[in-house]
Amino acid sequence: MPFLRHARDKRGYETTFIMHSFRPAAGQANGRTRLLYMFRTPANRKVGRSLLDPEVMEALEHTHPDLTFDWVSLLRTPALTAPDPDRERSDRDRERDRDRGRQRRDERRERQSEARREAASAPVVPAPILEDDSLVGRTVGAAEAARLRAAFAELAQRIVRRSRTPEERDRLTERAARLNP
Repeated sequence: MPFLRHARDKRGYETTFIMHSFRPAAGQANGRTRLLYMFRTPANRKVGRSLLDPEVMEALEHTHPDLTFDWVSLLRTPALTAPDPDRERSDRDRERDRDRGRQRRDERRERQSEARREAASAPVVPAPILEDDSLVGRTVGAAEAARLRAAFAELAQRIVRRSRTPEERDRLTERAARLNP
């Protein structure tokens, strides 16, 4: 009668074997086992076809007509359920990392709340009053004009840093000059 064997290698691949043991012939000490079918799949994955689909069952019955297959009992045989030590280790690592993340998050929240308390207790210094008599300053306000000028200066520096050729730098600088507030 054929029987199932399950194995898992160190990478986590699960291999299922359908085997048959033969009775010893006259003069032989032990019976021999013969491999009838082998199915290999990644661990804990539902990929591709099932272990024993009807096509495989029919092919096995056709190639081994002298054997009787009890498919119901074969399919009832439990699969390999021994926990994978690497998986357990990775679960522990994930849990430890999650705990560390919680601790870091709690520490960061505590620091932020302390900073808020200190900022709330610090005396409020009034912002300096900026005066900008330029057209941009009068149009959008002195603070916004200062922000626009800082953004333009950053853009000009970025053009100088990132341009590949002097021609490209000149072309981009000329185009950016139109944005100068």
